[in-house]
Amino acid sequence: MPRALSAAAPRPENRAFDLSGNVEVEGLSATAAADLQRARICLAEGQWDEGIEILRRLSDQGAESLAPIGPRRFVSLREFCQVQLAALPAEALALYRRRVDDQAGRWYAEGIREGNAALLKRVVDEAFASSWGDKALDRLAQEALERGDTAAARWCWQRIVPPSAAVESLPVAPVPADSGAGMPAWAAWPAFPDSKLDLAAIRARLVLCSIVEGSLDRARSEWAELSRQHPTARGRWGGQEVCYAEAVRQMLDEAAGWLPLPGLADWPTFGGNVQRNGRAGLPPDPAGPRWRVQCAPRDRPGDAIGRPRASDDRPFFPVVWQQLVFFHDGTRVVALRLDDGRPAWGEGDGTIYRDAWDDAPLDRPLPDETFGTPRYTLTAADGRLFVRLGDPVTGRPLARAEHRPNSLVCLDLASQGRLVWKAAAEPDWAFEGSPVAADGRVFVAMRRQGVRVQAHVACFDADNGRMLWRRFVCAAESPGKGALYECSHQLLSFDHGTLYCNTNLGAVAAIEAESGRIRWLALYPRVAGGDALHPTSHWQRDPSPCLVNRSIVFVAPADSPHIFAYDAASGQLLWQSTEQLAEATHLLGTCGPWLLAGGARLYWIAIDGPQGGRPLRRWPEGAGGPGVGRGVLAGPWVLFPTRETIEVFEAASARHRRTIPLAPFGVKGGNLLVAESLAEKTDNPEAENWGTLLMATADQLVAFSNTAGPRPPSPVPLTATQPPPRANAAVDSSPFGKEMAVLRK
Repeated sequence: MPRALSAAAPRPENRAFDLSGNVEVEGLSATAAADLQRARICLAEGQWDEGIEILRRLSDQGAESLAPIGPRRFVSLREFCQVQLAALPAEALALYRRRVDDQAGRWYAEGIREGNAALLKRVVDEAFASSWGDKALDRLAQEALERGDTAAARWCWQRIVPPSAAVESLPVAPVPADSGAGMPAWAAWPAFPDSKLDLAAIRARLVLCSIVEGSLDRARSEWAELSRQHPTARGRWGGQEVCYAEAVRQMLDEAAGWLPLPGLADWPTFGGNVQRNGRAGLPPDPAGPRWRVQCAPRDRPGDAIGRPRASDDRPFFPVVWQQLVFFHDGTRVVALRLDDGRPAWGEGDGTIYRDAWDDAPLDRPLPDETFGTPRYTLTAADGRLFVRLGDPVTGRPLARAEHRPNSLVCLDLASQGRLVWKAAAEPDWAFEGSPVAADGRVFVAMRRQGVRVQAHVACFDADNGRMLWRRFVCAAESPGKGALYECSHQLLSFDHGTLYCNTNLGAVAAIEAESGRIRWLALYPRVAGGDALHPTSHWQRDPSPCLVNRSIVFVAPADSPHIFAYDAASGQLLWQSTEQLAEATHLLGTCGPWLLAGGARLYWIAIDGPQGGRPLRRWPEGAGGPGVGRGVLAGPWVLFPTRETIEVFEAASARHRRTIPLAPFGVKGGNLLVAESLAEKTDNPEAENWGTLLMATADQLVAFSNTAGPRPPSPVPLTATQPPPRANAAVDSSPFGKEMAVLRK
């Protein structure tokens, strides 16, 4: 939290800053922009041959640069050109297909014969409007649904069905006029032209996507569209002849009784999982501290300007992996046993790694006039622990030439925390926070200092720390504006091969994890400025990673008082919160129709329908709130920490169930997480098992034991995301065959 100025320097009354609304992205070169304009003129005048050739050439060259698809949304120039080719009139489309169909057909045939998804993607990326584009999309969508990637499946199928149907299938709350809705025809996103595929079957599968996601309201709306457009359409699915509308209605009726997916046993990263949408499997029943340890640095850094004092801050975000608890303070990494809080290995205080640099100690106080506060997160994955250590300062006054690097370290947990590799940030660069790990790689947000701060995303080999790629996302002004020190701690999210990056610089981006190419980038309105000494609450949204809920990406940027929802596949803005929610500093997770957000208060924000983006329930009512720290979803409950209590609510209904006082234990509220502990688990089938609650306060890590009393009755889940484990008969008898197999997962 922002620190007070030293006694030798008088404290200014304010430190006003203005933020430009200009956000720089990797846009089109002057030559590419001129070529696009020439193509536009040629097509408008019926000069099909020249216009098509310009678009084909730009498509071949435009995988990296971004083109505007609306006032606040960008896609790669390649995809932009494919969109324009798909919108050609029939005469021009026939000319285009005569030139590309042979090659696209070979790619498609080989992709089907060899099971090569890369070749099918090549058809879509480089020859979308060819006669083979819809067939490649359909095959890719079916494969995506089988592996549970409903966002990718939906994106493919919605590029085949007419866009009016796809848009009408999900009513959303009104969005700002400049958000991209109502964009001109040139920038509109057309469906595949003149597809001969069974559109009724595709619309039925879109309903299936929503059922798999547990978005039953959306599924009902899509079913209504299917029934309106294809009331009697029939086809063979799973070896049976069915009426699509009737079969989908049967699935919807069955889905209402399915149980929710099981929750997490461990809590291996911030937010519980790489989507930052974790829910613990076992709810806790806290009775009192089982153990506690100090987690603050020996010499605490001073407060930073513009935020509450450090004594009110909760900077520690521990993780749990295989009955071990890990946390760090920027210098040392500590490993403890979950059951009793003793060192995981050996004696001492549990320190398994201590970072050090030759030039200066790392535990010195923050410099005077630092905007922001240190945050301490970690990620455990595949038997390794990934941590950002070193100097928490990510931005310095431009007049200062000093370089105090921070670094990423990888520790081998099978060898009691042995250092595997360490990667230091170059001068003028900083790692924003701990990485997200997936598929043998680690991905991390990076910041480059300058007059305008640059946001980048980097990819490293998880085995040796070698950088594989680094992608520029955007550049914009930050509150420090090159005159203050700044602390930031931005985290990435990951889902099915895509990284999602909230920059807190006016932009959100989706990035291909394999290549580092930006799939889409969306801009949001930033605040015009503020006072660094007395900033509004939304500047406390740090860390503030995107929260991914299958086909929707939720974002709570630090530089806006609003919360935003984007379509995960396209970046289309679905809604912007209907009121300023500056006090909502943490996105906790989703439950049925709700996005839960915490901070000073606890909010239930509607996800779908005309109410999307509205906080329909909140606790407490009225101005302000007692919340402090990050809450957690566990089983059917949401636990919300305040300074003196932990409040327990039914996540689905917002009904208050219990108040747990903290004063008798001599602790204040803090960041919560819940994990399954063997010390609390019993093999007795008649007994109730509980999760272990951990709370990280300003300077302590506290583990709570559970009561011996019976568990309070669980509320009935509001939504369905999985069939009952007792009976797969409904799935086995479904006419949708292998498409339903994903529901077993």
